[in-house]
Amino acid sequence: MPHKPFDKLTESEFRQLEDALALVTILIGSADGEIDRKEIASAVKLTHIRTYLEKNAMHEIYEDYANRIQPRIEELLEELPGDTRRRIQDVSDRLAKINPILKKLDVATATTIYKNLKSFARHIASASGGFLGAFSISREEEELLDLPMLERWP
Repeated sequence: MPHKPFDKLTESEFRQLEDALALVTILIGSADGEIDRKEIASAVKLTHIRTYLEKNAMHEIYEDYANRIQPRIEELLEELPGDTRRRIQDVSDRLAKINPILKKLDVATATTIYKNLKSFARHIASASGGFLGAFSISREEEELLDLPMLERWP
């Protein structure tokens, strides 16, 4: 069961926040057609790194999810539509469902999660392609980087 600042959430709501990491990975990774193994590996690595770096509300999410993100991404990919446009819409709809969950949290925690998810998205977008990492964010990825399905937090 989640701890402060997540104690107002049900176990299911907390799991939805965790799944946002996998969903952001799939959203950004699928934006240019097909999710790349580098993007999945980058998400796994970043989740592990952030278990040590994050000293805020996200620490508990990263720590709890670090060893489950890769199998969860693969599980979600199996259940999501194969068509890119439909997959992006489905993932966007799922991510939008965390908006009411964020509203249950204090503003500082919700803001931290929102900003962290956007940062996570940018990292995934930079994970593959380009020359030495430059120019690696595609136009399709760029359109989704702000996670428009999520309500803005200060």
